[in-house]
Amino acid sequence: IDMSSNYPANNPFHQILKHELEHIKIYETEHALAFLDINPRRTGHTLLIPKGLYSTVMDMPDTDCAAVLKEIPYLTNILISALKATGVKVLSNNGISAVSLFNITR
Repeated sequence: IDMSSNYPANNPFHQILKHELEHIKIYETEHALAFLDINPRRTGHTLLIPKGLYSTVMDMPDTDCAAVLKEIPYLTNILISALKATGVKVLSNNGISAVSLFNITR
């Protein structure tokens, strides 16, 4: 996992990955971290981020991208069950201001 990129050290996602910023973890693997958004759009709004410091999905090696994306079905099922939702919305934000992350909301 690439932690040496020019990713901004003051980025909150970088701080979460370094355990410098509190967060409510939902799920974690070797390659991905899912946690509740601190400014949720809806109850259960969850963010899924790669543990590598990538500004966009396009910067991610195929293997790292696949390792993060494969967690979406499991994570969405957790959220659907916990929230008694009928479905979820999965969005991808990319870019230096958004970083490479996935928003999951109901």
